Amino acid sequence: MTYYTDPHGAAGVIDTGTNHWISALGTDQQGCHHGGGCAFAVLQQITGNILRVFGQGPAGLTHPSVANWRQVTGQ
Repeated sequence: MTYYTDPHGAAGVIDTGTNHWISALGTDQQGCHHGGGCAFAVLQQITGNILRVFGQGPAGLTHPSVANWRQVTGQ
């Protein structure tokens, strides 16, 4: 998942990095594994959080992105 903001326009942009995000939101418990957690419940919570933040106005104003590429790449 990638999130970045435009410092001039205060827009927030999110990229889930998958084509299966929408299908994983289904309430038919796709992605549930015997003895493990279900991805759909977590994705529903994440999606709700994203929509709530983006619905309140320019996400870049209240939630500016913070570069973390050095932590992710170990550089």
